[in-house]
Amino acid sequence: TLYHDSVQVAGNRLQGLDVKGNVAVAPVVEELGVKVGISPVSMENAMDNIGQEIKDWNFENIVAETTGKWNAELSKLQVETTDTVAKCIFYTALYHAFMQPIMFNDCSGEYRGTDKNIYGDPGFTNYTVFSLWDTYRAAHPFYTLMVPECVDGFVNSLIEQVTQFVKFSFIYPFKIMSLVLFVHVTSYYNCNDIKQVISDY
Repeated sequence: TLYHDSVQVAGNRLQGLDVKGNVAVAPVVEELGVKVGISPVSMENAMDNIGQEIKDWNFENIVAETTGKWNAELSKLQVETTDTVAKCIFYTALYHAFMQPIMFNDCSGEYRGTDKNIYGDPGFTNYTVFSLWDTYRAAHPFYTLMVPECVDGFVNSLIEQVTQFVKFSFIYPFKIMSLVLFVHVTSYYNCNDIKQVISDY
């Protein structure tokens, strides 16, 4: 059942703000498979992302593949200790360190910029959620050492975000505050954080 705000809407497709869908599952159903696709660009791209990223309905295979990818990343650092608690804390922190920045493009490479426009494949992986003031001292030097293949995308994404933000802020100055939360590089800071990240690159 689809709703626009609290009003029920007929059909099986709904697009807009304040929309939601309720799914009723019969009590006899013991297992339910659901695929969820997201996109910063369009619903069509979200469907394409599902087709590229989750090709079948084998849940166990997806779990095994995801576990294998995480184990490959976390095993880049080997800790030798008999203190299992300390080891657990270390690898949990390492896992958290890899949670951001977050990839922010579709399988096609398309993404939505900080100026709200849609851009084609820029030739690098586009990222968001940098929170540079919190990460430039330790996390980004760590990324440069541990995942150098990602740093090109980090730096180019930052440059593009700032470029798009500056253009957009002159056209829509009343939206600057909302974009500040998104860009993380603003006039509130002296921008030494972003200089450090780029200079490491």
